[in-house]
Amino acid sequence: MREKKLRELKTTSLRVERSGCREQSALMDNQVMSDTAVLYEGLLEVAKRYLSEASVRAAVDKTLESRELQPHDLATDTLPGVVAEAMVGLRMFCDPEKLGDLMMDLAEYCEQAERPHGSG
Repeated sequence: MREKKLRELKTTSLRVERSGCREQSALMDNQVMSDTAVLYEGLLEVAKRYLSEASVRAAVDKTLESRELQPHDLATDTLPGVVAEAMVGLRMFCDPEKLGDLMMDLAEYCEQAERPHGSG
């Protein structure tokens, strides 16, 4: 089960990175989207499996604002703290039966983000 979830996280990250790069390149003259913006979008994608996009964005964006960060400021060293703080809001809207899975998926996403590209 853990291996399946890790594969899903990797697939989500790759999909987010690819789609984000296409959108960004269209907006910014073919420049590649930064890894930090990919972290933000990936975080949203993982949480949206369990909650509405509006709830996820509200909780994550409020957390970023409280830390005086923008989505593009999110980095592998700040991601775990942002996730932990955002969980305060996310858990209020998550189905209690799915809360454990949400927390596990977000923890795995943080672990995956800390690994160098191409490993794991």
